[in-house]
Amino acid sequence: MRATLAALACLVLAACTGGGGEDRQATDRPAGQSLQLTVVSIPLDCQAVPATPDGCEVGGSGVAGNLGKVRVYSSVKLGGPRPGGCREATATGSVSGAGWSAPFAGGGEWCGQHAQLTYRLNGPEGPQGRLEYRYDPPAAATATFTGALPAPTAAEAARDPARRTDSAGCGRRPPVRPGRSGDLETRADPTTSAGATRRGYRLHVPAGYRPDHAVPAVLLLHGNGGSAADLDDVSGLSELGDRLGFLAVYPQGLAVGAGRSFWAAAGRVELGVDDLRFMADLLDDLQRRLCVDPARVAAAGFSAGGGVAARMACDLAGRVASVAVVAGALYSEPGECRPSRAVPLLDIHGTGDAVVPYAGRTPTVEWPLPMPPVPSWLADWAARDGCPGQPAVFLDTPDVSGFRWSGCRDGAEVVHYRINGGDHQAPRAIDGKPFAEVVWEFFAAHPLGG
Repeated sequence: MRATLAALACLVLAACTGGGGEDRQATDRPAGQSLQLTVVSIPLDCQAVPATPDGCEVGGSGVAGNLGKVRVYSSVKLGGPRPGGCREATATGSVSGAGWSAPFAGGGEWCGQHAQLTYRLNGPEGPQGRLEYRYDPPAAATATFTGALPAPTAAEAARDPARRTDSAGCGRRPPVRPGRSGDLETRADPTTSAGATRRGYRLHVPAGYRPDHAVPAVLLLHGNGGSAADLDDVSGLSELGDRLGFLAVYPQGLAVGAGRSFWAAAGRVELGVDDLRFMADLLDDLQRRLCVDPARVAAAGFSAGGGVAARMACDLAGRVASVAVVAGALYSEPGECRPSRAVPLLDIHGTGDAVVPYAGRTPTVEWPLPMPPVPSWLADWAARDGCPGQPAVFLDTPDVSGFRWSGCRDGAEVVHYRINGGDHQAPRAIDGKPFAEVVWEFFAAHPLGG
């Protein structure tokens, strides 16, 4: 996670390169629709480094009328200088929604914190449009597409990845023998998967699984650098699933950059990866293959995986009944978390965590997106869930303290285990109870619509 964030944000904090260039307004902007997105994830390193090409990576999200929620990712390469402090620039990327994605590529110039490029949508023969990046502090950085915009089919545009979905896999033979774990793949859109056409996950089918009986499913995401197989081995979730009859699902992060597994936790789209799209696609695949109870699907994650789980609570609230975040990599975005319902949330975090500090992080060049203090993040969730008042203390020992917001809208609650002095890891046990049991008991108590 640190290596990824070390390259974050030039638009948010500083000029990308050059500097002093005038703000050039495009006068040849094509007529047509326009789409403006808030730039919230900006892995950038646009300073000149000898023998290394300058480059920027920009991601963001917004809502665009009939296109619904839209995400954008582009990789910008900087070339030679132009008059006025600008640089030649080329960009390749994608614009994507719930069930569709359209690639684009173009060129133009980058002038400090403003850039203007002409792009073509869907390949060299596609329609042309204009793309502008702007950052005028204190306003958020934005990307504006003018002219050619995606035209997804009616079926693609209507797809809502957050809508509760019934399983089509009831009555089918499971892809993994009951009582065993196996590795599965689902198709992926390369424009939102850093070029990958397949994404993987590990599945443990409980020993007593029957294809005619709908069962709960628990997703557990590893941290950056981890693996689904290792988490299956050490978490205890699969063994608990055998005893209690639920599917244990371990999504696998993509290997990006240096080859370590990675989750897009620092922004809606990061390094060309949209992991919320992967989570929705994985749930679709799981429900096609197995008999899953759609009211009892839950998600948990550690570190960067916890950051993705937290985003699932924001964007996939119609599909995940409840969420658990463990030492989660949590970032602040302007107004981007609007769940469709009150989501029960469990958070576990150590006060001695040096990787994701309990007290949060203020923006710096190395960590340009702020990490809120854990208590503040939890209070925001409690307000989002309509929980009245302050949390009640229900556990207080030297090792762990427990806090609960109750009386929330739709029967939700927010629970926090503060691991006193704990570092950046999932605890083996909480107050004598194994970690997997703590998480499962919270999930079991909060079915969707219950």
